[in-house]
Parts: sequence; C-alpha cells; structure tokens
Amino acid sequence: MPLSAACRAWNSHIAELIDQHRTAHELDADQLSEIIRLFDEARSACSALRFDEGLAIYEAIPIGPVASRPFVRSASAAP
Repeated sequence: MPLSAACRAWNSHIAELIDQHRTAHELDADQLSEIIRLFDEARSACSALRFDEGLAIYEAIPIGPVASRPFVRSASAAP
C-alpha cells in the first residue's frame, strides 16, 4: 500500500473513532482536544507529503475503540 493511501486510511479510521467517542462522551474536553490536535498534526504532515511523520503521529494518537455501547432494544425484545 502506498504511504499516501495509508495516510488516508488512518485519517478515516481516527476520524471515525473521534466521532464515536464524541457520541459516547467517554473522553473529557482536554483529552479530546489533545487527540484532535494530534489528528490535525498528522493530517497536515501527510498533506505536506511527509508520510512517515504523519503515519507515526497517527499511530501514536491515544484513542481506541469506544468502551461502552449505547443500549438499543431490538424489536424482538420488546414486551
């Protein structure tokens, strides 16, 4: 995979994780701010064709899957 494609894939993945964490309210404002700062820094590095730098920043962003999932009652579980 070309490094530019890897940057795009990381960008999409991290952007989705950020959206999920915003929805789940699992990060405080300071944590979210730092993650977004790093995300913007990685995106800028990739845009400037500094792919190795951008990928290293993406990989260091301290975010993972959302721990809690909202409860959604299925139609079959309704009383």
